[in-house]
Amino acid sequence: MTEKRLLRLRGACGWLAALCCLCAALGLADSFLNSFRTGPNAFSILPGNTEHLSGPLPPDAADASSLDVRIDHPGVSLTMTTQSQGFWFGNRLWQAEVKVAPDAKPGAATIVLRDPKADAAAPVQAFVIRVFPDQASLDAASNSYIRRVFGITPLAASASCLAIAILAGICVYLSSRALESVWRKQGKAVVYMTKKTPEGLLISFGLGTEHGLSPGATVAVADESGLPLATAAVVRWQMEHRQHPEQGYRSCLGLMRLGREYGHQRLEAACARAQSIRSPSYKSIASILGCGLDQRPLDAPMAAQASLPLHENVRGPSYYH
Repeated sequence: MTEKRLLRLRGACGWLAALCCLCAALGLADSFLNSFRTGPNAFSILPGNTEHLSGPLPPDAADASSLDVRIDHPGVSLTMTTQSQGFWFGNRLWQAEVKVAPDAKPGAATIVLRDPKADAAAPVQAFVIRVFPDQASLDAASNSYIRRVFGITPLAASASCLAIAILAGICVYLSSRALESVWRKQGKAVVYMTKKTPEGLLISFGLGTEHGLSPGATVAVADESGLPLATAAVVRWQMEHRQHPEQGYRSCLGLMRLGREYGHQRLEAACARAQSIRSPSYKSIASILGCGLDQRPLDAPMAAQASLPLHENVRGPSYYH
């Protein structure tokens, strides 16, 4: 696969992974809102299905079977299954299974559990079981937007999005490895960071012996289009500051001719010097190359003229007094 295709594939997979992570976060938020609006003791169920309930066992109750259970729906029944010890606080918990008969009528059932030895003012444990005739009506009555629209629970949607995000992330990793292999064959490395320092521009990029580089080696830094940085900046300036695009095209063609005449390394140095004097025009770059100023360091002082040339048209300060 070519470098451009790998770059497009990695970019597409990266956007896909980001989008899936966002959808997973929205699914979790929708699940939280659904739980908040529904409440911890409300459940939706279809005829013929079961639901598991649990709660704290009153301190004075001997066991779970001694609780007084009242149900106001004839098609709903509750059976105590186990009794366990709490993990954090050590309190006793009861666990039960709610069964809805296959011929149960749709509606809301209330299950109330209380200690028969407690007085009438003692708090009770109440659960609401909503029976729906089919899955479509159950989804339509849900407080979850995802379940109403797509017919799946928000947690299932979040898990699916996370799975796709993980696969997309693996694809990004594999395409990056393939790109590194292609760049290694071309002698290229990715620039990770650029930072201005008093000594100049600090550029951080991947080296390693596999790139064929050693300390002290001269490297060329290019932008995404493959042009050296200074040359690319001049090309962008030509296209952005010309009144007509055709003028920018002609200037870029002239830069290409200068590169063939003087070499791309000298052209890059001339573009860097033209940028330093804030004159990145074609005439300035051609003048820099013609005078050989590109071969001087950028921080080297330019030779200044000591005095004006002697000429009869050049007037001195005495002329004005």
